[in-house]
Amino acid sequence: MAKKSKHRAKRVWLVDHPLFQYKEDVKELAEQNRLRIVDTKHKNGLNPRIDIIAEDPPKLTKKSKKQLATDESEAAAEAGQTTSGELTEQQAAEQEAAQAAE
Repeated sequence: MAKKSKHRAKRVWLVDHPLFQYKEDVKELAEQNRLRIVDTKHKNGLNPRIDIIAEDPPKLTKKSKKQLATDESEAAAEAGQTTSGELTEQQAAEQEAAQAAE
């Protein structure tokens, strides 16, 4: 009697990472289409007995460089950082106060 695999076959969606470079919500599209996202550079690590590469995955549109820069600036502002990786004035003041307390 043949052993049954614990893993269920899952359709795999090969997508170039990072996912934020796309206009669409990649994770949501994958969920809606019952796909598992795999970075294209890791396709050689797929198990051909379990992983089935999707033949008709959703179409993705890359953001423009300007849009990517805007998104990066907004994300950095939310995290309290500048886009160049420098500390904000508040972070610098907090760091100086911490060093002075030592």
